[in-house]
Amino acid sequence: MDQGKPFAVRLKVGNEKVAFEDVIRGTIETSTDQLGDIAISRGLDGALYNYSVVIDDHEMKISHVIRGEDHIPNTPKQILVQRAFGWEQPIYAHLPLILGTDRTKLSKRHGATSLKDYIGQGYLPEALLNFLSLLGWHPSGDREVFLTQELISEFSLDRVQKGGAIFNIVKLNWFNNYYLRKKSVADLRETAVAFLVQDGFLEPAGENGYRYPQTGTIATPAYLESVFALAVERLNTLGELKDAIRYFFEDPSCEASMIPWKQMTRDETRGILKRIKEVFDKVSPDEFGKEKITVALEELYQGDKGHVLWPLRVVLSGKEASPPPFDIAAIVGKDTVMRRIDNAIQTLL
Repeated sequence: MDQGKPFAVRLKVGNEKVAFEDVIRGTIETSTDQLGDIAISRGLDGALYNYSVVIDDHEMKISHVIRGEDHIPNTPKQILVQRAFGWEQPIYAHLPLILGTDRTKLSKRHGATSLKDYIGQGYLPEALLNFLSLLGWHPSGDREVFLTQELISEFSLDRVQKGGAIFNIVKLNWFNNYYLRKKSVADLRETAVAFLVQDGFLEPAGENGYRYPQTGTIATPAYLESVFALAVERLNTLGELKDAIRYFFEDPSCEASMIPWKQMTRDETRGILKRIKEVFDKVSPDEFGKEKITVALEELYQGDKGHVLWPLRVVLSGKEASPPPFDIAAIVGKDTVMRRIDNAIQTLL
């Protein structure tokens, strides 16, 4: 110290066994000859983790230390510091680590990100909580879906497993889709709009609703509710929403090769689109709903719906997979449907 050289302050440790009872793993015992004297400070003002965390826990009156199993090697060191102070030892529970699908510790190479990043991708807090609670913990029954208060009532450390839990993104997506579909129409609109506004897809437009900045189109709350209610069945996350609903706000573009059904020629497809336009023309704009559209199309099927519904789906959505075309047509309205059919007929020339 007098020479100004770097030094460490260490807690002198005798030759003994340090044992503690882990709620999850039972008795864990360590010999101090594996630890050596414990470094507690780098210099006089550089308190190290295993020293400072003991003081923090004591000052905050922490009764239970619940953390990952990778902290097990730190525990005997912290117990020795507690003993040196003469403080009561908290209860320890070391949770299993979350693993990737290759059963190695979850890391960024598995796509692991912070909870904030998952929220930014469009995962709901309630879905994340439900999913994460089941990683390493088993409820008393076979249920998987739990409300927050139910988790609080059901959770017990004695049902936490010792082995690592696999982070399965497919399962997380299932939970997120479930919680999206469970929302009321109004709640879904509020949640989806907040996400899309933050992302710049929509802009507030006063009492009228929200503006789609690419075209200046104003979407009313009722219109948005219809769009979200139709799209939600196919969504894993809110982050997928923009691509899933863009065609409700602007005319889609599609290659001419996408429009025909199976072996249909362009001429045959143009003919079908013209006939669709003719039957739609008989339906007034005010009556242009799903039921009227469905009935109007029936006279064109001739036993095979694909040659009618496939071109209509692609024309309206620009996609090969979408909600039923009559649902889309009912939402966007007759004028938009007729315009998109005209555009497709020109594309097929």
